[in-house]
Amino acid sequence: PPGAPAPTQKTLDQIAPVWSQVLAANDGPDTCHSSRFLCVLSDAAVLDRETGLVWERVPSATPQANWFVARHGCRALSVGGRKGWRVPSEEELMSLLGGAISGHPFTLSATVAYWTATTLSELPTSAIAVLSPSNATAGTVAKTDATRLKWCVRGGSADDLG
Repeated sequence: PPGAPAPTQKTLDQIAPVWSQVLAANDGPDTCHSSRFLCVLSDAAVLDRETGLVWERVPSATPQANWFVARHGCRALSVGGRKGWRVPSEEELMSLLGGAISGHPFTLSATVAYWTATTLSELPTSAIAVLSPSNATAGTVAKTDATRLKWCVRGGSADDLG
């Protein structure tokens, strides 16, 4: 073909997020600048380069009255002047809470559970909650009228935007 060959190297920002990537969270000059995490929206949110999702940097420490209130709270949320937030799926939340990530930039409440958008077809009045990093386990079933915290996310699946 005519012309010079195109470069084959790409920067990290040009590579689409892939869930199978494992990026270091503690290799930068501070918690806001690592291979995995980048603080955005005036440091009010965090881009997870491993998943392509943007998370609230400081999730609400106020327990939500129930799952429906948490979902509505995320939909109404504005962080850094941006709307379009939602409750994450169980898998999305476990991508942060399911393993020990040293050097993350989040301010999280200890030993509490966060709501997910994941519901159970066999128990329609129940949803999945995921415990915080100090006690992270796979999702636990909670009645949708239970009190849990919310942690909102942008990007990825639009399943919870309805």
